[in-house]
Amino acid sequence: MQLTRLHWLEIAEYIAVILTFFSLLVAISSNVILFPIICLFIVLVLNLINRLRFQQLSRKRLLAAIKQLQGQFSQRSSKL
Repeated sequence: MQLTRLHWLEIAEYIAVILTFFSLLVAISSNVILFPIICLFIVLVLNLINRLRFQQLSRKRLLAAIKQLQGQFSQRSSKL
């Protein structure tokens, strides 16, 4: 997976952040605070999901790199 490609959850988080910002502007003028709170909750949940997803992907990449290095090390040690 490329690091430059955005996952749909990341895009959803960015959209939710923008929506929260605009809902705060509307809430300031109309004194209705419920919608920005809901948007902020959605942003926080999406952020948590994206963090867990990123940790899982990082762990997979790290384990794959360790396996590759172990394979290279065992090949070199068998040649000696």
